[in-house]
Amino acid sequence: MTGSTLGRRSVMALLPAAALAACAAPPPLEYRIAPLSGASSPGVRGRIAVRGIAIPDDLDRDYVAAPSGPYQFNRFADAVWAEPLAQMLRDAMVEDLARRLPAATVFSSGGAIGAPADMTIEINVLSFDPDLTGQVTLRGQVAIRGGENQVYATRDIAGSVAAGTNDAGGIVMAMSQLWAKAADAIAAQLSESGLTAAPPS
Repeated sequence: MTGSTLGRRSVMALLPAAALAACAAPPPLEYRIAPLSGASSPGVRGRIAVRGIAIPDDLDRDYVAAPSGPYQFNRFADAVWAEPLAQMLRDAMVEDLARRLPAATVFSSGGAIGAPADMTIEINVLSFDPDLTGQVTLRGQVAIRGGENQVYATRDIAGSVAAGTNDAGGIVMAMSQLWAKAADAIAAQLSESGLTAAPPS
């Protein structure tokens, strides 16, 4: 057997592997919840902490939820969250509230800032995914907790937004809008209560 024959066989053996590599699926796209601006409540003052967000186990996945029926949960195979969803929701809520409460200091509870909070926001997400038509619905519960663990106010949050498109980008945009609306409601509740007025110096 000649050297040229061996060379041709070696090249032919490599072709299937090269073809498989060329057909390999591209890595999934990464998405995040975007903070959005809203109505300002400059009268709210003090230190406001946002605790970790509780989410259902079916949402606690790497992949973005896709449109599905009431008895099914679908996900986009090519779209993942840039970080755990619960952590991303907390970070987005901190920034959403900071934009709405310019005179207050808003931070994550349990984060790098160890200052005591005048008020703590607790959020329990019950559902936050799209139906078959792409309508994204958010349902949850919010508690505003003051000093010495006293619960000053609780409320339900609910809303829905139709995704502009039924792809992952449209779904994540609708989720960001709904999360910003939740921040609107929380900021308005803080403003109406007057519970976060800055303590006398």
